[in-house]
Amino acid sequence: MSIIEGWYNGRRVFADEGEELRRKDVLCIHCGAKMHVKLFPNETDRYHFVLQNGEVHRSVCQAYDGKKSAPVLTNISPEELIAMLSKNTEKRLGGGGSGVGITLPTGGEEDEPENAPFKPKRITQLIQLVKAGIYDENPLDITYMGSSYRFLDFVIFDKWAKHVWEKKGLVKIGARIIDARWVGSLKFDADTSERIIVMMKEQKEIWLTMFWHDGETKEYSFVRFCLDVSNCYGEIKKKLFRGGARSNGTYDEYKPRCEPLDVLVAAVFAMMGKDQCAEKCPLYPRKCEGCRGGYWCKINSAKQILIFSANALTKNMDTKLWKI
Repeated sequence: MSIIEGWYNGRRVFADEGEELRRKDVLCIHCGAKMHVKLFPNETDRYHFVLQNGEVHRSVCQAYDGKKSAPVLTNISPEELIAMLSKNTEKRLGGGGSGVGITLPTGGEEDEPENAPFKPKRITQLIQLVKAGIYDENPLDITYMGSSYRFLDFVIFDKWAKHVWEKKGLVKIGARIIDARWVGSLKFDADTSERIIVMMKEQKEIWLTMFWHDGETKEYSFVRFCLDVSNCYGEIKKKLFRGGARSNGTYDEYKPRCEPLDVLVAAVFAMMGKDQCAEKCPLYPRKCEGCRGGYWCKINSAKQILIFSANALTKNMDTKLWKI
């Protein structure tokens, strides 16, 4: 297949709107390339978008232009997706990748036969969420034509945080994918940085933070996330960190695989009380200003975490096509 969604005249459109989009320049939501609607080969009522002459895709959309199927968030609920990702099946399947050094458009999808009927593939892995370019979507849009879920119901990217925590305090997020930064990547004094590592080793908990610019206070606000990784600490450590030398010549066993260390985490999140934050958070009480509170989750499998480093393909901060 080719691209099956686009942007036309100020709204998101789907290729299956068919003849209504005939002879209209539809823009790619990822890179703005001009496209037009076209029937799939050997089909009479299923459409896709193909590039206009002279146009080229320049973002994650490159992976799915032509004969490759872009996975979508369809026919699955957020709870079902998180449950699927949380199953510890890596040993049976032979282990999972580290998620480091994402290069698009590779990823194992095979070209589909010319006469194969169109069938959207369902997103079942965090890497597919990245490669499908969900980061470029409008968080309040439905995930697929006829879907009852919005993108924000599945994932909270850092730039979408303001739509979740508009008011002070915590809100229930439940089964969700979050985009957050390891607190050890923040610029703290030496004592706080050491405390982060010591408590992580002792408690087998990794703390993350998501921050955004607060429209009311004009300052940054935060939420924290406590990941209980005791069931798979070794796997998670290997996935996120590597050994390396410090500038002073000593050995650092918790050197992040990328800096800053940004990750996607799929889990069921529970709101933490102030007493729980005081007991567990390595930043308490010195770094609490601007923090809305903390969430806790249990990590059962390394599949629930993926490094999500920023680059031109994965995190396009300049969204040109829609504004909300």
